[in-house]
Amino acid sequence: YFDWIVFPDLVERKLELQELMVNFFYQHVAQAAPYDSFVVDFYITLDNRVMIIEFNPFHNGAGAGLFSWSQDRERFLNGPLEF
Repeated sequence: YFDWIVFPDLVERKLELQELMVNFFYQHVAQAAPYDSFVVDFYITLDNRVMIIEFNPFHNGAGAGLFSWSQDRERFLNGPLEF
């Protein structure tokens, strides 16, 4: 939610953090999700455990974070993953 701040330590760990979240998603979320399309916000603890902060059905009323509904709609609907 702090899109105006750069966290260099997170930038350095980008691939590691992405892998943690993607693995968690496929192991715990994808098959159990009650919706066909959804939005998930993750939190990674200091000891690298992944937790879910928010889980909502996907819809165009959802906030886009660092993205834009008008510019990134195709990416939202069809990928590819961008971290």
